[in-house]
Amino acid sequence: MNSPVVFDDMITKEYLQSIKLTFLCGLYISKVTLNDISFLVKNNGLVVVTGKHFVPDKFAQRYSKGTVVFNGGKGKWIVTDDMSRNNLKYVVASWLGHNNEIMLRFKEERAVLKISLDGKKIRLIQSNQKGAEIKNIK
Repeated sequence: MNSPVVFDDMITKEYLQSIKLTFLCGLYISKVTLNDISFLVKNNGLVVVTGKHFVPDKFAQRYSKGTVVFNGGKGKWIVTDDMSRNNLKYVVASWLGHNNEIMLRFKEERAVLKISLDGKKIRLIQSNQKGAEIKNIK
């Protein structure tokens, strides 16, 4: 994962200006948030992966099943009925990080964390923050 961010159903575009890829999932997202996400797809090049229920009507009407990519201005809407599809992983691969790594960016600060093969521990492997340290997280 590169710079994972979790947000609720009420976030606005001011907080999402720099993201490149987002997964919209869950049962509900506010109209304000959906409108702002649509704005960012069209104008900022945001790529959205989601189910049929969160895409604009013009794409929902054309979607039937599987994973389908719709151009939406500068960005894309990727509609899928299964977030674990191999072809979906292929489509979003350029935005993902390396296997078993999480990269976090906060303005100028950057950290790369390595996840153990068993998925139970995380360790800091790279940081531009002086004195940065993270203990194993279980």
